Amino acid sequence: EARHLAATRAHPAPLAIVEISASGYLLIAVNEDGGLYKDTLVVNPRCGAGSGVNLDRVLQKLAIAREDVDKILADYLGEAGAARRARVNVRADRCGVFSASATISDKNQGIPLPFALAVTIKSEVLKACKKLPRGIRTVWLAGGIFRWKYARDCARDHFSANGVEHTGYSGRNHPLHGLMLLAGNTTDTQRGKEPLPPRRKGRLPAYPGFRELERRYTSDNLFLRLPDDQEPVAQGRSISREPLYLALDAGSSMAKVVVSSARDGAALFVKAYTNAGDTIETIKAIFRDLERTAGSSLLVRHIGLTGSARYQVQKVLSSIYPSLADRITPLVENYAHARGSLDFARAHVKHLRSLGITGINEDFCTLVDIGGEDTKISTIALKKDELFDNAMNVKCSAGTGSLMDTLAALFGAESVAQACALAKDAPRGHVINATCAVFLMENARRLQLEGIPDDEILASANWAIVENMARTLWNQIDIPENTVALLHGQTMLSDALPLAVTHKLQEHAGRTWCLVPPHPGHRACFGLISTIAAMGTRGEERIDPRVFIERDFARKLVVC
Repeated sequence: EARHLAATRAHPAPLAIVEISASGYLLIAVNEDGGLYKDTLVVNPRCGAGSGVNLDRVLQKLAIAREDVDKILADYLGEAGAARRARVNVRADRCGVFSASATISDKNQGIPLPFALAVTIKSEVLKACKKLPRGIRTVWLAGGIFRWKYARDCARDHFSANGVEHTGYSGRNHPLHGLMLLAGNTTDTQRGKEPLPPRRKGRLPAYPGFRELERRYTSDNLFLRLPDDQEPVAQGRSISREPLYLALDAGSSMAKVVVSSARDGAALFVKAYTNAGDTIETIKAIFRDLERTAGSSLLVRHIGLTGSARYQVQKVLSSIYPSLADRITPLVENYAHARGSLDFARAHVKHLRSLGITGINEDFCTLVDIGGEDTKISTIALKKDELFDNAMNVKCSAGTGSLMDTLAALFGAESVAQACALAKDAPRGHVINATCAVFLMENARRLQLEGIPDDEILASANWAIVENMARTLWNQIDIPENTVALLHGQTMLSDALPLAVTHKLQEHAGRTWCLVPPHPGHRACFGLISTIAAMGTRGEERIDPRVFIERDFARKLVVC
């Protein structure tokens, strides 16, 4: 198809076709004789950044219908919107799965939704478009993303600035057929049809079922989940009469809070909130719950903040409650997690020794934190109570729990918790060689078409998350042998993922005793409580939560 277009006078060569589809992009450029122009035949082989599924996730998180995108971005379309499009920033070339959290974060920081969405779509489109070399005269756009006029306009702006004379688009996607022929994925008799995956020969390589692993590792003392009542929330104590420590972990998609007594450290209030909307509104929701519990007065000794929105929350609280300005401490999340479960790690070492187990590393422990879109692995010096080494995913989300919510929706599960329960009950999991979270979802669809049961596909996804995390992250630090490993994060509320982590750690680092502490999603908050309690702040400030709840905020967009 590319050769045919290049041979016509209406489409002067060199000519290129840029296709962006759900799972990736494909670019080809040819000369007049049909040969490749500057050897340009580009696909995304290992990473799904710049693919359509990432934009679908953004729209899903923001509850925006596909047909409404151009309506929301109406001021950015066509010649009338060219100046506005030119002022739209482009994000750094990172994993496309982060697009969802980045868009929500922008919105949470007060950036208007149309601008935040414009940044995301432009960034994703240009990831592919920037891979074409200079010297091309004609570009044809293909693929579902370019059904949005805003996406086509962004591509045209980029190509025009690089000397392209004509940028066209076929709503019928006829260039796509040429690309599929080149990729060898279809035949002339399949024109316009979605290619079906080939049937596999023989059985897929399999992992054991999670219930089998749970029995094995629990029996061998290599896996233990501590119930939440090991760190109970005190009942019957009035928050209004207690001097308080407040710990807030405000991330891109969730916010967690722990309120404890400054007298004896007892946890008085523990809760998690969705943070898919405005962070300030999320903090207001937290304050409303505290007001319902404590009334119109909170006696605050110190506040600890962590998570991506910590500085925004610090600035807002300091502005509304000036007397708290010196009583608010932000802390990097890695350190908050490191200090969140040290007592449980030490107690577990003693417990294992009491069982007659020898050779346990008493100098270090390991910490694995799996969030929705970030993953961390750390080593902690037990005797110094400090973070020793740490690695975190920066450009790739392949080893995170980011797509479990999407997969739950794909298989019609009522919730992520139900999807995880199905995964645990599956008799086996299958090896999915997916180097990217985007390809993981594509593989899930492929397995579904091949007749693999949904529970086994969900189990396979858990294994793929852990395999990718180990491949991309664990080799960045030296994981000590014979350690206790703390498993943190909301994802550890399920059983399948921590069991997969336990299994992989045995292979990667040797004998490792894995421990899921109480309230695994709130461990950073408990680490904050430990940190601010050690600061020795004297006295308290009494605040009225309604002052913050009733405050209106005006936002202004500043582009630097």
